[in-house]
Amino acid sequence: MRPVQNNDRSKMLIAKAIQNFKAAVSRMTGKKNIWQTSYFDEIIRDQKGLEKIRWYIQNNPRIWERDRNNLKK
Repeated sequence: MRPVQNNDRSKMLIAKAIQNFKAAVSRMTGKKNIWQTSYFDEIIRDQKGLEKIRWYIQNNPRIWERDRNNLKK
């Protein structure tokens, strides 16, 4: 399989699946602007990178009040 040469995420399978999921949930709830406009993906290259991501996922809810991206603070 060759790598995608452009940055058009609409042609990528994972991006399309996320887009479809967001659209379905939006239709079910009747709300339109409940999602972030994008998402952040990262290639996990080694064990250290995997551990860093796992730490973030496990601890992010706990430290959300202090997060600079939290618009409610």
